[in-house]
Amino acid sequence: MSARPDTAAQTRAAFRRVFPGVMVAMFLAAADQTILASALPTIASSLEGIADLSWVVVAYLLSATVAAPLYGYLGDRFGRRRVLLAALTVFTLASLACAAAPSFFWLVVFRALQGLGGGGLMTTAQALIGEHVAPRERGRFAGYFATVFALASTTGPVLGAYLTEHFSWRAVFLINLPLGIVAAALALRVPQAPMARREGPFRP
Repeated sequence: MSARPDTAAQTRAAFRRVFPGVMVAMFLAAADQTILASALPTIASSLEGIADLSWVVVAYLLSATVAAPLYGYLGDRFGRRRVLLAALTVFTLASLACAAAPSFFWLVVFRALQGLGGGGLMTTAQALIGEHVAPRERGRFAGYFATVFALASTTGPVLGAYLTEHFSWRAVFLINLPLGIVAAALALRVPQAPMARREGPFRP
């Protein structure tokens, strides 16, 4: 049985309104590790950090894990679109700092800062979908999310290797700047939900 015309129209409207605004943000979060993986040997050689190379990944994951639940609370308080834009700002500026890192120590520090932004990208993007899309249609959007993850997993290593070989390992972080700007521009198109829909049943 096909969807009713009004339901189908609402789904298409939700897709055009919300999904482009969160797709690039989700791609940034999903592709960060896959793009970086190809550059790790070069980074270790350039900054003389072979013994502690895992910290480039661990620092990001730790801070992202800690930050993720905080973004959920902040989204309820201040609006999820606003919080997504804040996470994009932190992630993009920290990516610029990573690209300019003068030593391995500072790269790890800036990766931790980048994780503070990255922790909010995936969490807030999915929360925005839940805020604007009817529950019966969210399964379809889950398929779109899977496509974004598949794209990030397949293109990330290739893109990371290409940037490292033809430019520099710093380019794997600089690529986040234009992507972050595009993601922010698209996120601005997502409507700000009324406060009543954002706060939920539990209020501080």
